[in-house]
Amino acid sequence: MTVMITLVKGNRLPTYEKLIGAKPCFEMAYNHYRLSKSLSRALFEDASLRFSTITSNTPQFTAHLSLSVVNLINIFAESRNIARF
Repeated sequence: MTVMITLVKGNRLPTYEKLIGAKPCFEMAYNHYRLSKSLSRALFEDASLRFSTITSNTPQFTAHLSLSVVNLINIFAESRNIARF
């Protein structure tokens, strides 16, 4: 999988479409964290604190976490009327 990252200066967040496009990258990163002895505990604790519906026992944990992150970023951008790219 090839990922192109464009750096954008300023206080802007990606559009929902770009966030959805980035979801597989989030999922892959979270899966690596989940498999790491040193990072998995922090990942599970952080996810459970931020998202009450996600626990380490959640089926398809990384997929649910990635979608929750995408939705959270989108909610922030919409509620604060932040410029999007």
